Amino acid sequence: MHLPSCPLKGKKHSKHQGLKLIAVIVSVSYFLLILLYILTIYCIKKIKRMPSSDSAATIELLVKVSYKNLYDGTDGFSTRNLIGSGNFGPVYLGTLELEDKVVVMKVLKLQKKGADKSFIVECNELKNIRHRNLEKVLTSCSSTDFKGENLKLLFFST
Repeated sequence: MHLPSCPLKGKKHSKHQGLKLIAVIVSVSYFLLILLYILTIYCIKKIKRMPSSDSAATIELLVKVSYKNLYDGTDGFSTRNLIGSGNFGPVYLGTLELEDKVVVMKVLKLQKKGADKSFIVECNELKNIRHRNLEKVLTSCSSTDFKGENLKLLFFST
């Protein structure tokens, strides 16, 4: 049977498929590398935004203020030093003797429903906010007054 041999189209076709397979593998690999790079950058930025876990050192840096200092710094929370009143309490202008600094003190009315929760929420929100029109929170105070009643204050720079 002296017939001519068949053309080798099948082998050329398999070489073409091999090149396609290599191109797909390389493309997927590049895509995964780019995705991994983007996720790494996202995680690094997220970690940088997280507050420091070394809160004990931060607490030591906060100004320590006694109720007597607050009372003296506002002349007994007199109406002369009252600069406003919000839904959860009055706002006073006073001085901190320890630092000889004029501050704004927001005193929360704890008798008002939701005041405790408002204090915690406000502290958590204000510590993260940075804006040129908002005053910086210096510290907060949770103590008792001379009558033994709970007292919560926020201190802002002037």
